Amino acid sequence: MKNITIKELTTLTADTAQQLSVFINDIPELNRPLSPEQLLERLAHQKKCLILLALVDNQLAGFKIGYSLTERHFYSWLGAVIPTQRHLGLAKTMLAEQEAWAREQQFTCISVKTFNEFQPMLLMLVKNGYQIAALDPSNQDISLNKIELHKQLVCKESDKSQNITCKHK
Repeated sequence: MKNITIKELTTLTADTAQQLSVFINDIPELNRPLSPEQLLERLAHQKKCLILLALVDNQLAGFKIGYSLTERHFYSWLGAVIPTQRHLGLAKTMLAEQEAWAREQQFTCISVKTFNEFQPMLLMLVKNGYQIAALDPSNQDISLNKIELHKQLVCKESDKSQNITCKHK
């Protein structure tokens, strides 16, 4: 039986950025390398960020990075699981962890962007209450169209009466 741990970080250190930069090269879908400096720069000026690391037997098997766009809107920027560990439900577990953290932080909306070609990701998001908010059909190849999805979060019972909605940017 595999030992699975989800590690939660709210700041990105240089060491973790280096580890993620190397890890990203093992993800076939992430076809552009990101340097540690690029990762650190992306999160440097964010008021709130969350980095989830999925460890299987103490080895990095996946990650999920997100940050605040506004006081109430959280953006799930980047995440992946290595192909050999995708059968373990790590992506779904990290998605649930990210949503729980966002609720605790009083976010009312999570948005994510993906591509039409990543059907397992799209299906997971839709099954978990995300709705398509926008489509960028700028590619000739329809599988490369970018899709933006949003999910409304209810933080506590009193928020239900406020009718807070995600706003498309």
